[in-house]
Amino acid sequence: MEHQVVVYPAGERSNLVIEFYKKLNASSRCKVQRVLKYLQEYGITPDIQNIKKLHGYDFWEVRILGKDNLRIFISELKNTIYVLHIFKKKSQTTPIKELYITQKRLYNLRSELDL
Repeated sequence: MEHQVVVYPAGERSNLVIEFYKKLNASSRCKVQRVLKYLQEYGITPDIQNIKKLHGYDFWEVRILGKDNLRIFISELKNTIYVLHIFKKKSQTTPIKELYITQKRLYNLRSELDL
């Protein structure tokens, strides 16, 4: 079964997730596309390499390793997978700011979908 993968809509502003994606180098873009294809094919499952549920949060983290360590935060609502946030991870711990941004986007998305 194919799953629908949607990038978080940022309202009237330009889409920050897509803007970040466009600034990535070709190799990183290919890795992101590959992960999104896996999500579309298999859905959110721990069977996909480098994906895990974050403890204490309602979203999942996808790790993309390489020259640029990227993190993609995703969530599944109403049988649709939403890409909420993407960023380069520069330290060993995930910055609180990035978690806060994702939580806020997930909250806004749930209110838009009346969940």
